[in-house]
Amino acid sequence: MPAPPVPLVEIIPPAPYIDSYWIAGHWVWDKDEYVWTNGHWEQSRPDMVYQQAYWNIEHGGWVFHQGRWVQIITEPRSLPVVINVAPPVPRVEVVTVAPSPNHVWIGGYWRWSGGQHSWVAGHWEPKRLGYFWVPGHWLRSGNAWRFAGGYWQRY
Repeated sequence: MPAPPVPLVEIIPPAPYIDSYWIAGHWVWDKDEYVWTNGHWEQSRPDMVYQQAYWNIEHGGWVFHQGRWVQIITEPRSLPVVINVAPPVPRVEVVTVAPSPNHVWIGGYWRWSGGQHSWVAGHWEPKRLGYFWVPGHWLRSGNAWRFAGGYWQRY
């Protein structure tokens, strides 16, 4: 089978709730052609991250790896950010055409800085062999909010 096409441009719609988690669209092989599956919002899960679906060359052919929820492995160097101010709903982003099938979209997120939330825009980055991107996202923890992700994690 031929290499998968670059991901399509997605306009990420407004998030349905503050702790929404964007699951990106991807190509799947159906009989004799690639078919696009649209992205969608899901409720975030405590201490978990969605490992996006991806294609990889293995043993000389293209292999599809289904997306799945996995446990976050917290970076030992990072200090947790816990605040009592709810972040705004994630912004609407236009995911542009990927530079290549070997790039991954790093979605935008609200960063807590200087006593307020500031938006960090999404962008494309080259994939890292043996790693997947853990998107930065906020999780409700009682009356507080905890930031998780924003780094590369081993498969």
